Amino acid sequence: AEVFQKNISEITYEDIIKILPKSIQKKFAIYYTKPDISLFIAEILKQFKFDSVFDPACGNGRLLDSVSNNKRTLFGTDLFSIKFFDNSKHKIIENVDFLRIDENGKNGEKSIINQKFDLVIMNPPYTRFSNLNVNYRESILSKIKIKSMPQMGLHGYFILHSNNFLNQNGLLVAVLPASILFSKYAQELRSFLLNNFSLKYIISYSNDDSFSDDSKFKEIILIAKKNSSDFTCNVISIPNKINQTNYLEVASLITNEKIMDGLIFSKISKMQLSNSSII
Repeated sequence: AEVFQKNISEITYEDIIKILPKSIQKKFAIYYTKPDISLFIAEILKQFKFDSVFDPACGNGRLLDSVSNNKRTLFGTDLFSIKFFDNSKHKIIENVDFLRIDENGKNGEKSIINQKFDLVIMNPPYTRFSNLNVNYRESILSKIKIKSMPQMGLHGYFILHSNNFLNQNGLLVAVLPASILFSKYAQELRSFLLNNFSLKYIISYSNDDSFSDDSKFKEIILIAKKNSSDFTCNVISIPNKINQTNYLEVASLITNEKIMDGLIFSKISKMQLSNSSII
């Protein structure tokens, strides 16, 4: 394999993931946000103010890197203990499963998360909860204290749990399977989002393309603010794939609410969202 021909200093996180068997990748839903999508998300977020950022499933750190600057505090956790970060810019807790951290930020007696953040950004695992080990499922439910959603993927639990570490009026940004918008199993998650957040953007492609490397799911980008009063959601369908040459233009069109050929742009109220098939 190409990875074995590289010097150790040249090996990337993606190289490690690529040599894992597909069965392992599927089991742990190891799909990471495409580089151009990370840059696109960062452009959309420039309209918002935030000083502290947390990614509970940071993986290769791509999303954290995309929103980094000299002033922001960046923090990440991930189940896999591969370290690719300069600790002067990022504080990464290695080999920590976010769902084993309780609502007070502790993993057992050890304190892991000591603050709340202005932005929680993530592309969480999609592994179905019912496919997990029984002891692990019970551990998650005992720590997070939420109703079991057996057909929900772990992404739902990541969203619910991350709310414990998000400041009021903070931003939640997540790459998620589009099925959370309409499936019966995600009804409780949709209700949680509508009751606790003002949804700002729901962004997807017009076709079934995804925003993650090697993902076969149709995905959305969800951007929401932690309050339930300032609510106007922009639902956007993008006709062409975002890439290195067009991400700035597409982000500018969206933030400035300008229409391009094929781009579908709708403003939807909370009541409309509650009664529609979109969410």
